[in-house]
Amino acid sequence: IMESLQGYYEVGHVVLRTGIALWIGIALVFLFLFPYQLRPDLTRMWDLGTPPAKICRHILVSSFGLLLPGAVLGCITSALLFHRMAQYLAAAAESDLTLDVNPGTLGLVAAAQLLVMLGLVYAIACILTAQLKKCSRRKLLR
Repeated sequence: IMESLQGYYEVGHVVLRTGIALWIGIALVFLFLFPYQLRPDLTRMWDLGTPPAKICRHILVSSFGLLLPGAVLGCITSALLFHRMAQYLAAAAESDLTLDVNPGTLGLVAAAQLLVMLGLVYAIACILTAQLKKCSRRKLLR
């Protein structure tokens, strides 16, 4: 039994590390590409005299429109794939243990990921608006 639990634990650890690395990779791609995509809009808003607080709000609302559906779809996908992954882990560890997941737990994880991503987007929005304040209106972000 102990060997079976140890194998199950090791496979679970690999899956956890892989999942975290994948999430970090996707988050970094989003955090690099999203502000780059918004730069022409930010430049136009700044040239038209929009205050930095409204520009920051624009960045947050735009990102929330992408992050919320992503978090919901991720939660649904993880709920659907959890049992398949648990069976695979049990077979890999040669164990007959069964795992159950509470949908509320998956919802909390999705909400936590959404909050972390919004916090990172807020930090980027603050950096971009600080850049706006430092640059002249003509040579902004070009």
